[in-house]
Amino acid sequence: MAFNWDKFCKAQRDNPRPKFALDAVGKLLKKRPDDPYLLTWKASTLLKFDGRADEALSILISICQRQPPITDPNLLPFIYNRILNASRQSDPNCLTLSSVGAEGLKAWQNAAKALPNRKAKLKLWSDLFVVSMKDECWEDVRWATMQANKESPESKSRKAIYYSLILANQLGGERRAEKAKEADKVDPSAHIQLTIALRQMSEAYGNSSKPTDDVIQVASMSDLRFMAAIYERQNRCAELFQLWDNPTPTVQRIIDGASWDFALLRIEVAHRQNEWQHVETMCYRLIDMIWQSGNPITGDPSAVQAKMFNICLTQLSLESYLGYPTLSTITQFYFECFRNPSCFKDLHRFVALLSVEEQRQFQATISEHAQTLGKNVRGREEGASEEDTKNNIRVWHEAETTVLKFDLLMIVSLPVKPDPVILESFVENALRLWRLQLAAEGTDAMCGSDTLSVAVEALIYLFEATSLSQYLYQAAVLARYALSLDRQQHSRSVALLSTRLHLKLGLGTFAFEHYGRVQIKEMLHDNVAWIALSRISQSHPFGASGPRGFSADDELEKVISTLSRMEKKIDDLLYADLQHFMYDKAFDLLELKRKLRTSLTKHFCIIERRRIARLAGAPVDPTLDLPLRDHEDISDNCHWDAVPGLNHIRSGGILNTHFVLPITESWVHNFRTLIDVVNGIAFKEVSSGHNSQCQGAPSYVPFMSEYAKEDALPANEEQDSRACLNLTESGLNNSYWKPIACILKTIIPTVKLPAWLQMESLVAAFGRIFNQLEIDTDEVRRQIQEANNADLDCAPNLTEDALNAVYGRLEVLRILVQLLTFMRPISKARTHALHKEITTANCDHLQESISEFCRLHKIRIKAIIDRLKKNGVAHFRTQFHYSKTGAAIAEMIDDETLDIYSKEYADSAIEALNGVLKVQLG
Repeated sequence: MAFNWDKFCKAQRDNPRPKFALDAVGKLLKKRPDDPYLLTWKASTLLKFDGRADEALSILISICQRQPPITDPNLLPFIYNRILNASRQSDPNCLTLSSVGAEGLKAWQNAAKALPNRKAKLKLWSDLFVVSMKDECWEDVRWATMQANKESPESKSRKAIYYSLILANQLGGERRAEKAKEADKVDPSAHIQLTIALRQMSEAYGNSSKPTDDVIQVASMSDLRFMAAIYERQNRCAELFQLWDNPTPTVQRIIDGASWDFALLRIEVAHRQNEWQHVETMCYRLIDMIWQSGNPITGDPSAVQAKMFNICLTQLSLESYLGYPTLSTITQFYFECFRNPSCFKDLHRFVALLSVEEQRQFQATISEHAQTLGKNVRGREEGASEEDTKNNIRVWHEAETTVLKFDLLMIVSLPVKPDPVILESFVENALRLWRLQLAAEGTDAMCGSDTLSVAVEALIYLFEATSLSQYLYQAAVLARYALSLDRQQHSRSVALLSTRLHLKLGLGTFAFEHYGRVQIKEMLHDNVAWIALSRISQSHPFGASGPRGFSADDELEKVISTLSRMEKKIDDLLYADLQHFMYDKAFDLLELKRKLRTSLTKHFCIIERRRIARLAGAPVDPTLDLPLRDHEDISDNCHWDAVPGLNHIRSGGILNTHFVLPITESWVHNFRTLIDVVNGIAFKEVSSGHNSQCQGAPSYVPFMSEYAKEDALPANEEQDSRACLNLTESGLNNSYWKPIACILKTIIPTVKLPAWLQMESLVAAFGRIFNQLEIDTDEVRRQIQEANNADLDCAPNLTEDALNAVYGRLEVLRILVQLLTFMRPISKARTHALHKEITTANCDHLQESISEFCRLHKIRIKAIIDRLKKNGVAHFRTQFHYSKTGAAIAEMIDDETLDIYSKEYADSAIEALNGVLKVQLG
């Protein structure tokens, strides 16, 4: 019975394991050796084996040449995709292909000749356009578009095809130029292709000696945006503006009908190209337009209010760029906008440009202004209506809140560490104002007040200045209390802040309870998931059970699937047929798809799921990986300033503290090229097939080191460690992961390790491991004594940093246990080349060291759990009441509530520690 597409798909589903699939297809091919479906199945199966990509590629190319040709619209794209996969596996330099080549396209040419009519041929070229677009093979996109144009499409399709050809030429030329630059060469064809794209765009605009076809001419704002993208990508904005300054009649009608949109488009383009003079000119034009629209004689006065604020802010920005804004200008602007919630955000950067003396004057002026408003409130209470009094109080509170923000700016932006006494007084003042706001406005309205945010941020800075965790516990209590007042669950910013605070303190159940309050839209998962999930495998890998239970693995999986679903939605928009291709949105959609495809969030979520599986002693799912091309240009879409706070007091704001330590592209590369490689070899992890790398070694799923960009990891290894690793990760890398990698490389020479890893002898590698194990064991002995200490001054539980250190070492111990399975046979084989270096004594020493560390580790954890059960409530209560800030909190939150918090925090800490005891070492 002949195969068709449905039977082909069923055969692949019924035979998921490559070895059995190859046997099955081999038997069928004996009966039908020329069946294209069976040959495709065999080639696709071969790609799942190490080192058989060339064989698969040969089969696929032969299928493309066959006669009669393949015309199945499902099989042709499948073959196209498999040719690309085979080429990428055969040659690492083919990760960014522009075409499957003439032999691969032969199948499409033959199919076109066999099709009966123009409509069927257009459909075929549209299919090639879509499949090549998906793989960003721009030469094939261009070729498919040209072939479609030869079929004399209907007029309604001609414009989409014409503009698609411009896009293909532009992106194809960019790809050629990029490759030439990487090879340090010049590719004339890249310049030719870019010139063709520009010429075609110019013809569509009407700037050509030959008459413009009415069908393809620029006829809308969408077309003008597409035109702007082409000229901007070629850095030809001067030519673009010259054309727009001399528009054709058709374009002039577009401009007249959308003058505001057109002006904003010009400003956006000029801004991205750093054409500041043009930005200034256009802004002044807009100001004139607004002035005219608001003139009582010529326009509507209400039209001014909606736009004037942003325009004036832009004008102030330009004045700052061209010189320095004056104190009087800034002060006047403050008086106009101090009630605006974004006043501080908009104004602080201009205040920073003032001299120190001018900053003091500005601060004195706005403080006096707020005090005056407060006096006016008290002076006008008699005789004023309730509504007027309430409004006056609100204005006063808004002014005081803005003043507080500038106060904190002045305190922590000094070149020396802020004085804890001053910060404590600041927290007292902020909480006093927050109490007044709660009394005046009600809890629902003010539970997420900016006043609360600055109080919490001041406590974080106190923690940074003193290293006393009491301040962080107090910040967490304030955030939790604020959320308890938020009955409508509107305060997303406070929930995110509380999530990060409770994670930092090792209280995972509350962190995820508060994270669950945040209504996160699909798109925002990519931006804010880091708050709850970055390095989650190193603090709460197994989640928690009970009323506040959560699953870290489920949360990670939800983010990964959400990002994949978003990418699929973009595919549905972007990869329509050629005749209806949305060329005007293509550049934006392609960029958004690239960001999702290479998302840093997706990368670290996959890494965390792999780490959780290993800690649980479960096999790593081989599908938990991404294609190699997705590692080439990782896109950091995280909003690292999403945790509320000022975030702009210094460069990076609270990012300068250990409160937030971002995941970076270098962090991903470090994990995939070192730790993932070592785990893959040690545990013989099954490969997903698309990126296994060495024959003769166990099959595993590492990120291949040769595909990591050279500039992704700085030459100065120590500097890079500081840039992307926390203290625990950096220490474990140097003391354990690198020497373990060297040992495995010596035992299995075919293993590929990152180029930046310096190899060392077995003696040196064992020496480093044994030395660090001894240090760590002694440290655990000291920690056991501390765990048995009833002193309430120390932290009551293991915070995030401490949990990171524990789980990080447990990951290492799992590898060391597995390393013994490689070492024991060598130590017993006297004929082995490494027998004299990997001795029985080394194996016994390593085994004893691991056993002793594990024994002491369990004693320590159980001792902390016992202490929490006995004294945990009192211990946490001590943290809450510490210092003047604790007294200020006690004035807001009653003792009964604080006792409940203490009990629940102790239970949460015990839950986190029970997770540590679940780790499987064997």
